[in-house]
Order: sequence, then structure tokens, then C-alpha cells
Amino acid sequence: MKRYIFFLFSVFIMISGCGIKSSTSSESMSNESTSDEKSSVDLTAEQRNYLIGEKCISEDTLSLLTEVELNFYLQGTGFELFNKSSGTEIKGIEYTIDDKSGTYYYSKKSSTDKRIDLAEAKRIRGKESDIRVDDFIEYESEMVITDETDSKTSYALHLPVSDYPNACIQVLFSESKSGLVKMSAPYMVYPYDDDKSNSERYIFSLLYDDATIRAFFSDEKPSLKGKVFGEVPVGCITENALALVCYNYSDKSVVYDKSYNLYFVDDENKRLIASNENTSNIVIKPSAYEVVSLPLDNSDETLQHGRYILEYGSDEDGFFFGKTEFDYNN
Repeated sequence: MKRYIFFLFSVFIMISGCGIKSSTSSESMSNESTSDEKSSVDLTAEQRNYLIGEKCISEDTLSLLTEVELNFYLQGTGFELFNKSSGTEIKGIEYTIDDKSGTYYYSKKSSTDKRIDLAEAKRIRGKESDIRVDDFIEYESEMVITDETDSKTSYALHLPVSDYPNACIQVLFSESKSGLVKMSAPYMVYPYDDDKSNSERYIFSLLYDDATIRAFFSDEKPSLKGKVFGEVPVGCITENALALVCYNYSDKSVVYDKSYNLYFVDDENKRLIASNENTSNIVIKPSAYEVVSLPLDNSDETLQHGRYILEYGSDEDGFFFGKTEFDYNN
């Protein structure tokens, strides 16, 4: 998911979907519904206010979305419908340290040339609310003071990624003289150095953007331009259904016919556990994405924990197709 970087420190903001629209937004609804069955899910006031106010989804559209589709838009908030997170992605992290100088972490700036790789950055991100600035200090990094007051100092920490040239892991944090540390979730940023490129900067979630990162870096010159691909978000899988997010970064509309084959992967062998023929056509407009609910009610078994491959769509001109892999561990 393409994201531009606009950070207002002290309020951690993840700006998702900028430059690429969801069809469920009130501005760009392109399909009557992404699901065959219109279902109403009971939402709390907090969930409803977030979906309407932050995600720009209308009241009418909310009533059309299934549980897994709704959960996609609630990812990272801490108040998902199921597979709840700590809320770190949106709200950041707060913790205290004994040092009251306000410059504790600046005094511990890294002097090593050991670079972090993406796998390690993802492992740290997986610690959720237990992530600390200390997790990144052992790696090569640049720490920049972004703001300084009598009561606190704010920093941007940049860590070059060893396996992705010109990309970095970015962590924003502040350290107060009361010992309170506020930090954002770590993100992957490209390009790291604006002076070397006039192109737009991108920010990727380490937890939710696996397929987007793979698509972006799949060519020698990293880009999403012209790419069409699907992803099963980690928090949008149940035993009986999953959500497929269909991204279209091309300049033409594509059609997804909701056909798929779902395989369970065991010791490098794959076993078909669910499939679906064409049930309806969903149009994915240029520079847009669709969140599609795929019920598994035609399967004789529910999902068990493990690795899966989803093959989706029809290999015909103008149609959306491909495959994606995901783990189900919830």
C-alpha cells in the first residue's frame, strides 16, 4: 500500500492509501458491494467513528461489508473485530526509562557498521507494544534531532536496510525529562535520501505490507507503477473466510471474477482445500484497490494453522489474476 510520509510527532499518524483509493470510500465507490451477501456487523461507537471519520467509509457502505472486509480497515487500531492487535501501528508506544536527561538515547548513538535486514526489522516489529528504541541501537543508524524543547527532545532514527539499497527503517520517538519515551511503530521508507532522487517517497508497514514490498522491489528500479497484485492481510483470516486485497497500480481497470484455489502447504507439498468458480465480476479501477471477502463455505475443512497459497482470478486479458502466500497463525 503506497503511503506518503507526513508525520505530526506527538500524534502518530499512519497515512494509508494516499494516492491509491479503496472503492469503499464515499468518494470512489466503484462496485455495489465487494461481497455476494450483504451482511451487517455490530460495531462499537469507537469502531464506527474510526471507519467513518478516518477511513471515509459511509454508513450505507458499512452495512454492505463483511466481517473480514471490515477488519481490514480496522487493522492496527487495537479495536479490530477479531485477531486484535496492540494498536501499536496507529497509536505508537509509550514507556519510561530511569534516565531523566532527555538525551539518553542520543548519548547511545550507534557507532557500528552492522546493518539491519528486513527479516530482523520484521521480527522486532512483531514484538508489538514491547518494542523499544533499544532494539535498534545495536545496528548502524543515523539519529537526527527533529525538535527540542525545555521538556523533551524529538528524534528521527534511520537504519539502512542491508538487503534493500536506498531503503531504511524509520523510527520516530521523543524522550522527555520525566523519563517518558513515546515512539512510533517502525516503518520501511524508500528512498531514504531525498537528495538522490526526485521521486516520491514511500512508507511501508513492516507488519501489513508484505506483498506490496515484494511487488515494489520486484524490478531493478523499485516502483509500483503498472503493478497489479493481491494480498491476504495477516489480520483478516478466520477459519471460514479470508479477505483478498486487490491492488491495481496500472492505468487500466481490471476485473476480478472471485475465482480462486486455496492450498495448504505441508513439507513443500500443497493440498487443495477450497476453490471457487466465477461468481461475480468486481471492477478494480486504475490506482485503486478492492477488499474482497472470500468465504470458504464450499470447503469440507476449516483453516488450520500453517502456510497457504492462494491462486486467484483468470489468466485472460483485462482480468485480475495471480497468487500470494500467507501464514495463518491466529
